[in-house]
Amino acid sequence: MGDVEQIAAGKNVAFAMHRDGSVSAWGNSAGGMLGDGVKWQACCSAPVVKTPVKVPRLSGVKQISVGNQFALAVTAQGRVLSWGGAGPTLGRAAEPEDWVEPGEIPGLTGVKSV
Repeated sequence: MGDVEQIAAGKNVAFAMHRDGSVSAWGNSAGGMLGDGVKWQACCSAPVVKTPVKVPRLSGVKQISVGNQFALAVTAQGRVLSWGGAGPTLGRAAEPEDWVEPGEIPGLTGVKSV
């Protein structure tokens, strides 16, 4: 991972943004936090990913940010993508409760930083 431009860390999860605009993640995968499309039920222990893995569906990323149970990415085009277990606070819709893959927040354009 010698090509890392930025690291963003939150509660039990971390992300690395690479020079090519891709993002890797590691840590606890509860609530879709890793953005890998996997949702773990509250009744079950979510596995911990100990080695960084690429987050699918993320490219052209210029900045990443992590909050409490969610993550954000800003693209070179000024779009903002969100994912995680924060439900409607992710800006995408009231459903589902967990967004397990990155998706665009409608109405945000020309964004430079989050």
